[in-house]
Amino acid sequence: MRGLKADVDDQEDVVHQLMENDARGSCLSTEALALHVVRHVDNMPVPQGGFYTGQARDDGQPHGVGTQRWPDGTVYSGGWVAGTAHGRGKLSKADGSGYAGNWVEGRKHGAGSEWLVDKSEYQGEFADGQKHGNGVFKWDGGASYTGQFSEDGLQGEGQFLWGDGRCYAGQWVQSRMHGYGRFEWPDGKSFEGKYEADKKHGPGVFTWPDVSKSVGIWLTGKQHGLGTHVSSAGVTRKGRWKHGALDEWIEPLAAPASTNIDEEGSDSVNNDPTAGNANATTDAQGDLAAAVPVKDTPADATYRLQGAHGDATVADRCAAERLSGTTA
Repeated sequence: MRGLKADVDDQEDVVHQLMENDARGSCLSTEALALHVVRHVDNMPVPQGGFYTGQARDDGQPHGVGTQRWPDGTVYSGGWVAGTAHGRGKLSKADGSGYAGNWVEGRKHGAGSEWLVDKSEYQGEFADGQKHGNGVFKWDGGASYTGQFSEDGLQGEGQFLWGDGRCYAGQWVQSRMHGYGRFEWPDGKSFEGKYEADKKHGPGVFTWPDVSKSVGIWLTGKQHGLGTHVSSAGVTRKGRWKHGALDEWIEPLAAPASTNIDEEGSDSVNNDPTAGNANATTDAQGDLAAAVPVKDTPADATYRLQGAHGDATVADRCAAERLSGTTA
């Protein structure tokens, strides 16, 4: 008899039976299933010390609806086909993590919900054991991501909200802000343009709370090269920027304009959104809460999502899962 196990590896959650002496190919073939009679069993012992209660085939494989319990406190209850979790089912672990949703041949596949030991939660689509498709991930500190996932990472279009009110909506590649997007700060500042590997990189527009703005090119997070400053009164002036600071004006001022200092003391002409605010040194540095969902593994830090390497970070998330902050 083939026994069941609920332990997982570094790749995915798999609830399946150990194949001891089976060279018959797929255990889900219609022909093979038709050869067995389904009966009810109570506390049927399985390898590794577990017990199964529910419907089972005459060869001892769970088939139908049933519950299996392991000595470590892990419980799976739901559908089974030929000894494999299949259909709707719920997996709960002693550390408080778990999954409820669709299973296909022992792997999470289809719509489901997953909760991890750090109190983060995911609800959305899975494919072959991984977060894949559209979904929503929420962290205990109030941060959340809504959008597209691919192989457990943020990929495609999505919106990340920080607990302090910051927001990025745009394109992601391998869990990094990459492509076209818009970043907004709670004080009214915003940047809209191109990102590359979590940093402003390429054409964009930075706007201050007084609606003055700077239009130009950004290089690894800082405005660099020719650009245009537009005051809150609508007066434009072209200049040259170097690494985020105004180097020189290249045309005379068309009309009187204010010094354009925003409410945080940031000089909009110099295009330094971080001036006067030590907490705004990047769009999202160091507190983007673990934005890359990892595979579900035994109860430790690897349960947490890791890696969105953000232009912004969430200060109240678990320190063990901090993203690598980058200057925007």
